[in-house]
Amino acid sequence: MAILWERGNASVEEIRERLVGVPSASTVRTLLAIMADRGLVADDGKGYAKSYHPRIDQAEAQGSALRRLIDGLFAGSAEALLLRLVDEGKVDLEQLQRLQARLRGEGSKQNGDAGRK
Repeated sequence: MAILWERGNASVEEIRERLVGVPSASTVRTLLAIMADRGLVADDGKGYAKSYHPRIDQAEAQGSALRRLIDGLFAGSAEALLLRLVDEGKVDLEQLQRLQARLRGEGSKQNGDAGRK
């Protein structure tokens, strides 16, 4: 999905080349078919050399996945997730200060997203 969100649309080969480990084209086609069945992507209908594009917005997908993550692994606590990120070294003091400023309404959404790890 990240490749399609970044590019807008891409062929199986374009997607395959950007994936870690460069899986086979048939593996990529299978995954795209599953995502299409779930309504996540759509193709242009041009036979074997299809081009795929996302059917869902990145922010919408991230929000949905984040809610499932927080509910399923952190008992509904976003604070527990944030503490785990700090413990794992994925969030540092500077990032927490930007988050604090954003929560106070001092920073924009764009500034809060800058410097993500």
